[in-house]
Amino acid sequence: MLALKALLTLLTAFTFKVQVVDQQDLQDCHTAGYERRIAACTLIAETQTIRPETRAYALTERGVARADNGDVDAALADLAEAIRIAPGDAYAYYKRAGLYQQMSRFDDSTADFDAAIRIEPKNALHFSMRGFSHHLAGDRAHAMADFEEAIRLKPDMADTYLYRGILYFNEGDNDRAIADLSEEIRLAPTYWYGYLRRAEVYQRKGEHDLAIADYSELIRRDQASSVVFEARGNSYRDKGEFDLAIADYTEAIRLTPYKMVELHHSRGVAYRMKGDREHAIADFREAVHIAPLASQASLNELQAMGVEAPKTEREALKQGVLDLLNKQ
Repeated sequence: MLALKALLTLLTAFTFKVQVVDQQDLQDCHTAGYERRIAACTLIAETQTIRPETRAYALTERGVARADNGDVDAALADLAEAIRIAPGDAYAYYKRAGLYQQMSRFDDSTADFDAAIRIEPKNALHFSMRGFSHHLAGDRAHAMADFEEAIRLKPDMADTYLYRGILYFNEGDNDRAIADLSEEIRLAPTYWYGYLRRAEVYQRKGEHDLAIADYSELIRRDQASSVVFEARGNSYRDKGEFDLAIADYTEAIRLTPYKMVELHHSRGVAYRMKGDREHAIADFREAVHIAPLASQASLNELQAMGVEAPKTEREALKQGVLDLLNKQ
């Protein structure tokens, strides 16, 4: 009897040891800063007495952390090992597929999403992401089929509408793009990317008030880059609201860590359309000064205004052309 009790106690202790993982380590493996995340994931992954699926999860999370840190080879090694020790777990396939997608290895990406779907055939996210890989690879038919299946499985998943909206946008189907992007915004109103893409569609349609509203929402949410201010400035300029356009171009120039020919040229056009010749000339000259070979539009503006580019800039342009010809 005592021997039986001792055996049961030993088995219970072994079972407990196999199943238990420190919850703080598990949490840190998913959400901590890079060094602590790597340490926590490594501790779990190298503990041989826990379930293979848990070790695979830790390897997958370590792979994701390494990928985020730029160590792609180590990330792929971790993900491959996770798949080896837990081939029936879709998570590592899904994460590796996403990494391949970022690397533009679309065949590898779709193959891993295929594997994830075989394991979890009712997971809408797998279909949505595989559809996006198909889209990026130029395979519209398979992309649309996957998006439709994802929506059928989970009609309230915002990402699918975003991806399909981008597909429609790239095809020039503005109305369908707006419909999908608006649905994405309705389902995930705190997510900013849908506003950016919808603003681009509105702008392309010439619906500048709606474009400005979406760009302004991005700025209100502190999601504005120089690109957003430049784009809103373009809409203001096209509406004839030149002071607002100039203000946005000026902010875009301030936010940009390097001087951009396009921004100075755009602001110069706004000044010229406003009738402010002096400031227009200054911006066109600045564009030519920054990059003589990439500022033909600004040179044309100066010529049309009867202003000659500074000699040094004309010489730089001429010399650049000669250098290019000599390389032929």
